[in-house]
Amino acid sequence: MGIAVLVPVAVVVSLAAVYAHYSDPVYIRSAAERYMQQFTTGRVTVGRASFSWLDGIRLHDVALYEPEASSGPTSTAASRSLDDAIFTCPHVLLETDLIASLWGQLTITSVVATEPTCSIVRNAHDGSTNLAGLIGSAEFGESQRPLTLPTIELRDARVRVIHRTDHGARVVDEQVLTVRGRPTSPDSRYYDIVWQGGGTKAAQGCTQVDLKTADCGTYSVVYRGCRSRPS
Repeated sequence: MGIAVLVPVAVVVSLAAVYAHYSDPVYIRSAAERYMQQFTTGRVTVGRASFSWLDGIRLHDVALYEPEASSGPTSTAASRSLDDAIFTCPHVLLETDLIASLWGQLTITSVVATEPTCSIVRNAHDGSTNLAGLIGSAEFGESQRPLTLPTIELRDARVRVIHRTDHGARVVDEQVLTVRGRPTSPDSRYYDIVWQGGGTKAAQGCTQVDLKTADCGTYSVVYRGCRSRPS
């Protein structure tokens, strides 16, 4: 009888402790920033955060800034006014593993970003982009167990391509896409990516991304029913 009473009491106490942590907006904002910072060398910021048992963790005003080293010599104050952030999003939903949370470990199983803006900047002086070196904070060594990676969905993402010179920056292309990604296998460093977009350049495609090098493998793209498969 004693054990039968202690088990549910222990579960309730654990749940109360988890809720006490995750109901603190300062704690959950800081924990979410630390979690996302593991995967990138760029600076991650979160404006506000909240938690509920039904919805998970909701983040507001999320931003990812490019690593300083990748900005290049043409990155003046004038040119960076347009492209300070690689990624900004007003609302991001994180689904968590509640069982892991009972042990004090924040494990994210799913990331859903609604109407984010993604800025891909190409530097005129050498052709490099602000994506160079962006992924690299997390370790994916042969002998080290990789971080558990979540599924990712970017809904109605506004993707901008920006040309940057020492005289300024301008948008040369802009598309609205929905992008979904998931690890190729458990604990894999590879992500399978599928995307689709509308408008005058309606297209859909898929590829695989190596999180260690940020390289894309063979990909497939379909434009209005015409398929292209470059390597």
